[in-house]
Amino acid sequence: QPSWQPSPARAVVAALYWNEPQRAADLLASYLKDNPNDVTAHVQYARQLSQLRRFDEAVAAYEKAQSLGSNDPGIFAGLGQIKFGKQQFEQAIPLLSRAIDAGMRNSLLYGQLASSQFHIGRNEEAVRNYLKAFEVGIPPGANTRGVAYYNLGCGYAKLGQKDKAFDALTNAVAEGFAQRRTYETDEDLAPLRAESRFQELLNRLPKS
Repeated sequence: QPSWQPSPARAVVAALYWNEPQRAADLLASYLKDNPNDVTAHVQYARQLSQLRRFDEAVAAYEKAQSLGSNDPGIFAGLGQIKFGKQQFEQAIPLLSRAIDAGMRNSLLYGQLASSQFHIGRNEEAVRNYLKAFEVGIPPGANTRGVAYYNLGCGYAKLGQKDKAFDALTNAVAEGFAQRRTYETDEDLAPLRAESRFQELLNRLPKS
């Protein structure tokens, strides 16, 4: 037998360690009844609720942690990601920016910030943040680096920087982002379609 006694806090830590969001959320809900001022518990509770897609409850848990005086950058990241997921881009931008400024400089947050800026027409800022996402390291793959390169290409196209746009789109294809219809119909790429390079790019993609 272990020398320590079972406790609710240890059960929470175990559920978090094993990435069991439903169990962790249930345990945290119970734990917080007895420990309502535990800021870390509220933040962890919000994260588990987000994983369970219980976003309104997650927002309430993050806001409770803030009301208790927490400036944990994870709060701003979590709230920003929820706003991003709801396509509330103008609200997502300051939250994601604050998380990044507080030290959470990872490719996911940079990418979500860039995408939010791109959606509301802040293209120069979006391009800069996509480049920062690549600097810190986006995992390879069609839905990671491939999508990021594609979005970067769209940003360059809207800025009139055609050479950089084609370089980014070529990289998107190389990473496996090969949805030909997207390349053919995306209005962001309209400035490139008269170029022979655009047809050459399409020739590398499977037929629609």
